[in-house]
Amino acid sequence: MNIKLFSSQFLLSIAFALSAAAQPEIEMVFVEGGKFMMGSNEGEEFNRPAHEVSVQSFKIGKYEVTQLQWRLVMGFNCCSKLGLAIKSKSHSEKSLNSTSLKL
Repeated sequence: MNIKLFSSQFLLSIAFALSAAAQPEIEMVFVEGGKFMMGSNEGEEFNRPAHEVSVQSFKIGKYEVTQLQWRLVMGFNCCSKLGLAIKSKSHSEKSLNSTSLKL
């Protein structure tokens, strides 16, 4: 009898593909742009000086990003835990900027 064993990476890829098909789209909400004061004239030096900032309108995810959603957009899993429905923890500014460009 010839039995082939599949690697855990292969099985994880199959599970990911099946999960991805069932994963709903990322629900976005609209945030109206505007102007606000940012920083402070007191406190930590990196917050100085207080200044007006303008932000264009944008959309943002209504809910926290799951590992599965992160993997669908970025192409890799951001966390070592295998549960792809688990909310993602922290990400570098570089990876977050890359994600926003892909969305």
